[in-house]
Amino acid sequence: MGGPKAAAQQYRQHLLQLRPSLIRLAASTRVVFKLVDHLWRTMLRKETQNALHDGWNYALFNEVAVDVLSGTGVVIWNSTIPMSYLYALECIRSPDRQTLPSRHWNCPDTGHVGYILVSQYTNMVLNDYCNRFLGFEEEYCL
Repeated sequence: MGGPKAAAQQYRQHLLQLRPSLIRLAASTRVVFKLVDHLWRTMLRKETQNALHDGWNYALFNEVAVDVLSGTGVVIWNSTIPMSYLYALECIRSPDRQTLPSRHWNCPDTGHVGYILVSQYTNMVLNDYCNRFLGFEEEYCL
């Protein structure tokens, strides 16, 4: 068996090995598992020699993670997915888009999101941590 299903099965096995440790850790502290973001280089290719980095597999990996980690007490961080998707679409439209030196937009780097998203992700992490001290409800986090 090869291809996306084999890659997803291998990923599932790794997560299943981590699951007991994550459950124990989540019983005493907040554990957040971030799902895999969209990258524009993987959205353009239908196949790749490295199944782990095939964009079509990213959705499968995220489905596996949600399946394996649901009900464990681990917070599944999925709110970056729509932002990375829109970032990737914009980079597909304008592959040379780059803001130097800040690299807020860095479309020539097809394997990473730009700092414009990293900055948003940082805000989300800070909100997740700080909101509990500010008395906000769960819906304001992640």
